Amino acid sequence: MPFYCYLDFPLNKVKGNGFSRTQTLSEGAAKCNHRLKLGGETVCTWPPPFLHSEPPPVTPRKRVSKKSTAISAFAKHLTTTRYQDLPAAAVAAAKQEILDSLATALGGSTKAGVGELVDMVKEWGGAKQSTIIGYGLKVPAPSAAQVNGTMIHALDYDDGHQVALVHIGCSAVSTAFAAAERVVALGGKVSGKELITALALGADFISRMSLASKPAAVLFLPAGIPPPSLGF
Repeated sequence: MPFYCYLDFPLNKVKGNGFSRTQTLSEGAAKCNHRLKLGGETVCTWPPPFLHSEPPPVTPRKRVSKKSTAISAFAKHLTTTRYQDLPAAAVAAAKQEILDSLATALGGSTKAGVGELVDMVKEWGGAKQSTIIGYGLKVPAPSAAQVNGTMIHALDYDDGHQVALVHIGCSAVSTAFAAAERVVALGGKVSGKELITALALGADFISRMSLASKPAAVLFLPAGIPPPSLGF
């Protein structure tokens, strides 16, 4: 850290300590060659030589067409898919997902730690946008999604993709419900079909992401980190 090294010159001069150096890291040496002598004369060079050097030229980044990026493809798919585009099986699965998540959320609402999380969210305060299931409270959408997702997974009875190793309900359902209520709280409208579409797309997206990379449990379970805590 050559910049910090040079700070010791003025500091020691103020203290009356002699401090000198014949080579520094900034000048390409392997290490600083400093000498400290009480009561001696401080040799202070300021600003340090390396501050005079010209910065390296900035290489301009190549522009990447939005059409060629994966994230753009994801965004286009998620924003252009409509309810009528969904297969009947996907619609039925999304509805079953909601029922399953509501049931597991109610079951997990009294699990140890949930009440403490609810109290913490109440303490945080904020706009009354989205509902905490079973508690009759409205809190900011991110807080509601966090608490509801926690309750859905609290008993570990929630759904799971057996190959992708993801829990869809605690991630997609809690997020879809919170986001929909937030839109309504802000004066917008969300239909049942729009909610179903968002949930089906969210479930499909996180499942495919896990399948395309590596099942979450392979990465995190050996370390003792449950995938749902990371949003999988």
